[in-house]
Amino acid sequence: MTLIDASPAQRADIRGFNDAMAADSSEAPLRYGSLRSPDGKDIPVPEPLYRVLVESARALIAGYQVIVAPVHHQLTTQEAADLLNMSRTYLVRLLDRGEIPSEKVGRHRRVAFGDVMTYKKRRMAERRDALVSLIQEGEETGLYERFDASK
Repeated sequence: MTLIDASPAQRADIRGFNDAMAADSSEAPLRYGSLRSPDGKDIPVPEPLYRVLVESARALIAGYQVIVAPVHHQLTTQEAADLLNMSRTYLVRLLDRGEIPSEKVGRHRRVAFGDVMTYKKRRMAERRDALVSLIQEGEETGLYERFDASK
């Protein structure tokens, strides 16, 4: 698993690269471009790799770091906890309760990257639903008033 970051100057270069890819794809939607190897050969970029480049460019331009990892990649409990922004101890409790699938390799647990991301998406959806519910409850009880910008 590789963590990729970009400096502000590199973000500007990536923005130009991203703009060029977007312009090229609008002219020829079935063409995904090519990369030139150090020896001068043009290598066609397959569509899945093109999507990786586009999504990575967007994240880096926004100032985020990017991790490139295969979905079947196995994480240690510490790597999974770091990815979920929680303590390893709390993650182990989740694994014990079966909220995130895991497997034992010898005495150590391993967690599939895809399972960690599935859990993360599920938790984000639950949090979003809870927030919507709180807002609705606040509106119903009069604790939350809508702001009217026209006044």
